[in-house]
Amino acid sequence: MKGLLFTPAMALAVCREVDPKTETRRVIAPQPSGAATQLVHFRGKEWQSKMFDPDIAGLTLHLGDHACDYVVGERRCLLTTWAVSRDCDHLKPTELPPAIERPGAIWHAGLSTPKPKLAGELRSGRFLPNSLRHLMPVFEIVGVKAERVQDITDSAAKSEGVTIGQKRAPSTYPPRRISDIPMIAETPREAFERLWDSINADRKDENGKRLPYAWADNPWVWIVSFRRAAA
Repeated sequence: MKGLLFTPAMALAVCREVDPKTETRRVIAPQPSGAATQLVHFRGKEWQSKMFDPDIAGLTLHLGDHACDYVVGERRCLLTTWAVSRDCDHLKPTELPPAIERPGAIWHAGLSTPKPKLAGELRSGRFLPNSLRHLMPVFEIVGVKAERVQDITDSAAKSEGVTIGQKRAPSTYPPRRISDIPMIAETPREAFERLWDSINADRKDENGKRLPYAWADNPWVWIVSFRRAAA
């Protein structure tokens, strides 16, 4: 199963019962250049998508020459910081024994409970093996569109799960990274701007060149709307 990757703070936001995070903005890579006019054209019509036959596997949405990997109706599991028994700390994720695959055998940052004392090292959501993904919360994609990141409104920023007026998210696991901490801000949009830059402003490519993904660069993003899938 494919996943949706979130920082620990955002994982808590998507899993909370009250006002959960229901949108995520992901940079379109590579950024459109010659396709920018076509992107504006599609935005002006409130998103029109070119789609293949829905019976074809691997269906994608296309905007100009930029394919979107997110498909309405698709289900994806939560990917975030996770841990299993400390007895398995010496094992790579792909080497974890079958016994790990039972419900309750994995802790993840979307849970409202602290990491248990018996749980071992924190592992990146990027490395959660396929054998464990069925144990994670699952979300259904209900909408996909594209726009510039600065087009976000206060209402949409709330859907992104940001909080205002507090210094830290309630969490009990170290280390704390700036991208895991909601910023003090006057409005949800301002809070989202600071959160966005804490994650994207300093991103670089494999050659160390800065990528144009900061808020000030106003990059094109996919806006993916989702909801918790029924068990």
